[in-house]
This record gives sequence, C-alpha cells and structure tokens, in this order.
Amino acid sequence: MKTLLDLIRQPLVIGAFVLSILIVVGAYFGSHWYYGKVKPVPAELSRYTPTPAVRRGTPEGKLSWADDAITRTKSPASNSEGPGQVVNEMDNLDDLEYTPVYYFPDGAPVPEHLLCPEKWIGVYIDDVEYSEVEQHLQAVAREIVANHNPNRPLAEVWPSFIEDETLLWAASKDAGKIQAIGSNRIDGMYEQMRKYPEIFEIVLEEGPAGRWVNVYHVEMDILEPDWNVITLPDSRDFRVKDGYQYQIYTNDSSALPLSICLSDFSTAQLIVIDNLDQTSDAELERLGGWDYNFNPYTNQ
Repeated sequence: MKTLLDLIRQPLVIGAFVLSILIVVGAYFGSHWYYGKVKPVPAELSRYTPTPAVRRGTPEGKLSWADDAITRTKSPASNSEGPGQVVNEMDNLDDLEYTPVYYFPDGAPVPEHLLCPEKWIGVYIDDVEYSEVEQHLQAVAREIVANHNPNRPLAEVWPSFIEDETLLWAASKDAGKIQAIGSNRIDGMYEQMRKYPEIFEIVLEEGPAGRWVNVYHVEMDILEPDWNVITLPDSRDFRVKDGYQYQIYTNDSSALPLSICLSDFSTAQLIVIDNLDQTSDAELERLGGWDYNFNPYTNQ
C-alpha cells in the first residue's frame, strides 16, 4: 500500500555487490495518490469560494434543535405544540446534541463532504483496504488547497504542524510506526488537511517523493539531518540526492565505479561523474542533494 501520505513504506537498504558498490537508501514514497481518477477542482473556483455549512452537527455549545437562548422558547421549527410555547430547561435533554462544527483556517465552516466519514473515525490505515479511501483523501486535499488555503507564512505553519503531528503520534497505537501523516489514523489525516492547507499544498506540488518527506522525517526524529551523507573514495563528503543514481569513476581505471542511488532505483535518473579526482567541490555540491540541517520551509 503506497500512497501520498505514507511516509515510510520501505526501509533503508544498504547492499554491497562484487562488481560494484551500491548504496541504496529506500526513501521511496511511491503512490498513485496524485494520479487517481479524481476530477480536479474547476479552475474558475477561487481559493476562497464559500462552501456550505456542515450538516453533520451544530456549533459546540448550541442546541441542535431551534432554540432561543434568551426566552427559552421553541421556534416553529421544533416539534412543539405551537410557536412560543415555554419549555422547561430540563425538558428533552436526551434529545439535545452538541456536535461541533469544524472550521478551516480561513474561517469557513467545513462542509459535510470534506469531513472524515463516520465509518473511518478512529480507523487506522492498516485496518482498511486503502484503495477505498485513497480517492476520498485525494479529492479532499485538492479541494481544501484550492478553496481554503489562507497562505499563512510557512515559517509559522510548519512548526505548528510538526507539533500537532508529535501530539497525534504520542496518542497513536502505532507510535513508532510512522506510515502516514495524522498518526496512521484516517480521521487524523482529515484533521491535518483541514488545519494545514499550506502543508498539503507543498505535498501536492512536490509529489510523493518530494523534499518535504525527508524534512518531515528529520523533524519527527526518524532520520538524522546528515542521513544522506556518504564519504567518497577521495575522502570528501557528498550528499546524495533523492531520485538520482550516481556512477562515480576515479583516475584508477582498475577500480570499480561507485554506484549510489536514492529513492526508487528503477526510475532514478542517472548522473555519471567521469573523473572524481578532477571534479571540484563546487561541482559536487551542484550535483548533490539537500543539506537537511536546514529546513527550507522555516528557513532555519
């Protein structure tokens, strides 16, 4: 089960072979999340298009049936015998509901179709056939990003997102088994999409193997910031870039080439360094990957 929100689906793998040295770090985050059969949000819809109020419940602290908070009289919309009938405050308490309405960061109430379906509340991704929820999650993420993204500064949003993720994982039965945003719970994914449209805009833009995955792993203490650093035959450190396979040769024609690959080996783009001894530090840095001691979303 490989999806957009799965964060670790394959372990880091290091293998040594007789004919070549192969270092494979499995950070592949494969998914057909972005390529599912989901109609995109119409281009004419603005980012702040109003959406209908949620139908699942009423704002927390207010009665579910029509009630005047001052006169304590039921309106004609209720099942009273007539308008204006005085109601004892202790009557019909069993009929009252206090289901909260959820809101997006832009202040709009969350419509019913963007809430987590009740059958998936409290359900973990390993407990369902994920293909059943995949298209729902994809459609929800796209609509929220298109219509309810207030574009708050990432330097503020990203730390709050990681803080919420940490709290969610602390209460998860899958603690220590990170597979998906939201503590592996489907309703957790919906909650994070609702609260952090800016984060899911990054997810949608960068894709399932984007830089955000590794930044998230570092922030969640799954990876060390220098996890992608290797030492080359000439003793220089080199940061390997996701999605690329390197073949590195030296002046020693009798030496086997060093082969390095991150992400999915079968789809990685090939970079050949013909002569490491004649490759400058600046050129190596240009060909290399990200320094995860630096967070590109917070600039820290």
